Formats: sequence, structure tokens, C-alpha cells
Amino acid sequence: EQTAENLVCYPNPTNGQVSINSEVATQIYVYDLCGRQIMNTTIEEGYNVIDISHLANGCYLMKTGNNKVVKLIKR
Repeated sequence: EQTAENLVCYPNPTNGQVSINSEVATQIYVYDLCGRQIMNTTIEEGYNVIDISHLANGCYLMKTGNNKVVKLIKR
């Protein structure tokens, strides 16, 4: 479980679906370790699920609209 201020994501590592609990609606940006933006989406306040099953296995950085960063591992 990784926390970035008011954001909790699990499971981490994941095999495709990431559950995100957020106290506020925000943009989510996913980057590879070379800094390339892979995807972005908007999440609402409360419980959300994003699908990263289309991404290759590896480490990613998930950044929120308020610049908080969480390391995300896809297996």
C-alpha cells in the first residue's frame, strides 16, 4: 500500500487493476521510468479503479494533479 498525502493505491504490486481511494477529485498521470507519460485519467473523490493491464510489466510513477508521486509496480 502506497500513500501520497490524501491518496491510497492498492494492490501494489498489481497485475492490472489498481484501486485508488482519494479525498479529492484529481488528475492521475502515469509515467515510465524514462519520464514518458504513458496515460492520464481523472479520478473522483472516494473509491476509483484504473486499469493498467495494457502496460508492460515494470515500475511506473503515478503522479497526482497536486504533484504527489507514488511508485507503482506492474507484474
